[in-house]
Amino acid sequence: MECNACGAILEGDSLARAWTCSYCKTVNHNKEFLKQHISSIDFAKTHNLLQVGLVAYECGDYVKAKDILEKILIEDSSNIDAWIYTALSTAFLTNISNFEESFNKIKSYIKKAESIDYGAPVLYTAKSVCGNLLGEIAKKNIERQYDFAKKSWFSYESVDINKAKHKTNEELSVAFKYADYGLSMKPDDLKVLGAIIILTLLCDQLYKGNNPHKEIVSKAKDALCVIEQNGLKEKLYSLLDLEYKEQNLIDSKCNKKNDGCFAQVKMICLWALGVVFILFLISILI
Repeated sequence: MECNACGAILEGDSLARAWTCSYCKTVNHNKEFLKQHISSIDFAKTHNLLQVGLVAYECGDYVKAKDILEKILIEDSSNIDAWIYTALSTAFLTNISNFEESFNKIKSYIKKAESIDYGAPVLYTAKSVCGNLLGEIAKKNIERQYDFAKKSWFSYESVDINKAKHKTNEELSVAFKYADYGLSMKPDDLKVLGAIIILTLLCDQLYKGNNPHKEIVSKAKDALCVIEQNGLKEKLYSLLDLEYKEQNLIDSKCNKKNDGCFAQVKMICLWALGVVFILFLISILI
């Protein structure tokens, strides 16, 4: 077993719900725990269709599982397992074409489960799995829109600069929307999260004029700084595809917030030195 973040070997019970990496301290959720949890459910005390739905989930028949579990929820909205595995089934069925609808449903299902038992162990694992699955699809959507934006710019730049800017920004605005989706799911797979961050920063760099999506860009910068603070930046570089290894871009974006503070301190110090020097000259003349 390897850590999703740094790749270090994870130690501990292979049947545990989660492991904390001894190297980077990242919590790694055990996907197999979702199946273990099913075997621990006392089906005699639950809806009679729950076992059928969860068996379908275990077999990878997510369409059947989702249909059955949704029917259970119509009759019994207090069944936390039905909410959790409906969210998981929906996540496994999510693709580029149905992403937004699935995203909203999964967030709703998870919220319902949290309202029943926020601390349920299986809930944490489900959120991790859903976050990584949706994060991966969000990443693909951002990639697609970023490529469209680059093509729009090169296609129209020499013909009609205003149209080029409009078309490019139009494609990038969609990319930022998916970046917001991806970041909000908080994927704990470093490769998925890292790609979303880098693509968001590249989209910001490509945007023509004043970018109205700076809040999303700021979220990406914050996430990148957390990765750096956890000592995982080099690991991130090794995981990313070659085309996303924009190290200078990453470093400048991550340090940008600190740059403003350093600049202000530098100006104050220079001003203070200037005042001291002037007072020194005055004392000499006197």
